[in-house]
Amino acid sequence: MHMVERFGFADSRTMTYEVTITDPVVFTRPWTIKVPFQRLNRPADYEAYEEACVEGTKGVDKIGFSVK
Repeated sequence: MHMVERFGFADSRTMTYEVTITDPVVFTRPWTIKVPFQRLNRPADYEAYEEACVEGTKGVDKIGFSVK
């Protein structure tokens, strides 16, 4: 399998993620998916934190947030 990923900006508020997958063993031809992401309106002092799974940590459902 061969994947080519591209990130680009359509405008100042829209980032586009595009991936083309080529695998002649599985697919008859390459295929591409393109997903636009809109910038969120956040306060100037907003900080984005990295999300990562770490062994032994509690999920958000265990610390008072609902994930249902």
